[in-house]
Amino acid sequence: MEHLNLGRFTCGVDDYFLCVSCNGVVYEPVECSNCEDLLCSGCADNITTCPSCHENLETRVTSRYALQIYSQLTLRCHNFLQGCNQEGLIKDTLKHQGECEYEIFQCSNPLCLESKMRIDKYCDDPLVCSENCKLVVSFDRILKTRDQNLILTTLHTYLKELKEKELAEVTEKIRKSIEILDEKLMEKEEFATEEQELRDEIEMRRKKFHPGKWHAQGKYWVCCLNKSKLALGCKPV
Repeated sequence: MEHLNLGRFTCGVDDYFLCVSCNGVVYEPVECSNCEDLLCSGCADNITTCPSCHENLETRVTSRYALQIYSQLTLRCHNFLQGCNQEGLIKDTLKHQGECEYEIFQCSNPLCLESKMRIDKYCDDPLVCSENCKLVVSFDRILKTRDQNLILTTLHTYLKELKEKELAEVTEKIRKSIEILDEKLMEKEEFATEEQELRDEIEMRRKKFHPGKWHAQGKYWVCCLNKSKLALGCKPV
């Protein structure tokens, strides 16, 4: 890291804190002994002449007052465009960046080399993007040991775990299929029950009638005084 991009700061930054070499906000600032302008320590290591005063560059520790102001600047994580919401003092944000979940990494599987954010990693050791990549890298490490017993034991363990995993997956699929069948059978039984109840009601209605008429104003059957117009008949056929 040579400098801090000005666009990442969430506060005003005085021009004094801009590196006279790279023009970014200074990172690990040092001070020119002659003109007292600031440079990134990395920039200072790569030049011999101060870009500001054009004298031979000799650096010294930045003044305590300047460092105090510098330490209060607030900065966003360099992964903010990827979605990281970290924002804080420079030292806190720089510490966060070392473990930021939005940092882009390259899968350590040489056959993959896919780039992903750490938040999408499969595991940290090895740092890979998928279970298959972990197996490739782990087995590659074992092969490099040239220990035949270890290689055979690991291969046997892997095949055993793979068999158990496949068996578990098949068992789970069968269980879900049985659940679906049970639900369909239950629905069929419920439908059959409802159908039979409807048939019974139709049969009851067919075997009964109301000898009296429906009283439109009073809203009841004259014969049985039932107030439901859809009530079963009160007299068998």
